[in-house]
Amino acid sequence: MWVLVLSLAVGVSRASAANQRCDVVISVTNAIQANALQIALDHSGAPSGDFSRDGCVITGAPPAFAEVSVDGNALDIAWINQASTFAGPAVFATCQYFTNSPTAPLDAGDFVPSVKDCTSGIPPVACAPTIAIAVANCTQIEPVCGNSTTELGEACDDGPAGSTLCTSRCTLSAGCTDLPLFGCRTGAPRRSKIVLRNNTKVATNEKDQGQFDWKNGAATTVAELGDPINEAPSYYWCVYDADGLVVGARVRPGGTCDGNPCWSQPKATKLQYKSKYGNTFGISQLKLLAGPDGKASIRVKGKSKVANFVAPHGMPLSQPVVSQFLVVDGNDSLCFEASFPVAGKNDPKQYSAKGP
Repeated sequence: MWVLVLSLAVGVSRASAANQRCDVVISVTNAIQANALQIALDHSGAPSGDFSRDGCVITGAPPAFAEVSVDGNALDIAWINQASTFAGPAVFATCQYFTNSPTAPLDAGDFVPSVKDCTSGIPPVACAPTIAIAVANCTQIEPVCGNSTTELGEACDDGPAGSTLCTSRCTLSAGCTDLPLFGCRTGAPRRSKIVLRNNTKVATNEKDQGQFDWKNGAATTVAELGDPINEAPSYYWCVYDADGLVVGARVRPGGTCDGNPCWSQPKATKLQYKSKYGNTFGISQLKLLAGPDGKASIRVKGKSKVANFVAPHGMPLSQPVVSQFLVVDGNDSLCFEASFPVAGKNDPKQYSAKGP
């Protein structure tokens, strides 16, 4: 057993790599009165990129009355408030668009608006807004780790090195130690694998993925894996390259995911965690299988539809890479490890390897 100092990162913004950020201004140019207004933008004709769901400011709209969704090539903005009226002509919303090109110009014609709803009064009466699009304030983005500003390409930027929430390399620590633990249980040679994908075709993180498989491992009992259904213990996925921690993620016991308990025990020796949209750190699945020597296994998946999982900032990674999975109960922890001295693929978009 080992002693760990644990902490949980809360409310840290996340984003993936892009090279240019522009304000896209959506305006209503005619005189209208609306208690409900919903506008969509098709950006399939724009240079490759995406809108940030958190980067839209709707004029005069309290957050409780507004909804912004990003889906494929569409941005959808909805506002409804029977107690207040949106009056045109006026700016309806200003949204940040992130493109992967540092130089490709954006034009208002790249964004095609459509009105999905416009009504006023009770009972509602339809209104007909005229929409204009403008592009302004385009800025090239160069992430600077350590400037206390979370920029695209960083999982976090929480100030000076040594922060308990954010590492000096602008990755989430999630309570993982700065360096790998010693004495962990190992899997069979060449049976474990790791994949980390940074999808650079979209500006936000919806397509980033991570997976760690620890297979044919040392003997492990179900008691050692804990009882997360009944509120103990917690689980950590910690990935290190030669320079330090690059991925930190935590999964708590208990809880509800997608309307059902997050944790289940489909058979006596198996524990399973499922979350369709991923938890705070983007972990969507854990499969923990107890067994005798050569039969135990662990699978971790990070694949989040709401951009919680962020591929390591600064890929490619420096060799060797070590992936550890921790079962932590109070001051006690059990560690499972696979090391990857050689990568199958290691570039800005993907790290994959089998080992040890």
